Amino acid sequence: MPDRAIGVGMLGMGTVGGGVAAILKASGSKLKENTGFDLQLKKVLVRDTALSRKVSLPPDMFTT
Repeated sequence: MPDRAIGVGMLGMGTVGGGVAAILKASGSKLKENTGFDLQLKKVLVRDTALSRKVSLPPDMFTT
């Protein structure tokens, strides 16, 4: 099966969303190797874009 890129959008960066973002950021290449899918975090919907987050992502990745 050829590698395919899949864009991922998330609703929220709380406990669960932050954990998912951390996994995608830290283990993206391992997930691609195991599944053949390149999961790319594209956007995250949050209430406040100015809040500090546990996972460091580019500011333009957040939207309200």
